[in-house]
Amino acid sequence: MNRIGSFVVFTFLLLSSFLTAAHFLRAQQIVFVIIYVILPFLFFIKNRFSYYLIEMALFFSIVEWVVTVYKIISYRAAHAINYTRFSIILLLVILFVISTMIMIWKSKRD
Repeated sequence: MNRIGSFVVFTFLLLSSFLTAAHFLRAQQIVFVIIYVILPFLFFIKNRFSYYLIEMALFFSIVEWVVTVYKIISYRAAHAINYTRFSIILLLVILFVISTMIMIWKSKRD
């Protein structure tokens, strides 16, 4: 992978990790905040194990985002609060993290 491609993948990984870290910070789960702040720097360790750790953490964050969407939409629906804009925003966040995971998966094959 060339330098520009690596920079793009790292930027996506950095943004995905910081979004997830901010989510956990709001929930006051400091251990996960630390993990997701450190996670992007594993990208510079060029072995398969570091890529597997990154993929596993991104998969966990996707699951966490989906669970969060489900909980908040359930709450808003039960209280007759509009959730359309919220669900679109978090759907875009989930798609962003999925695209980051795909880019990491493709970059480890190079």
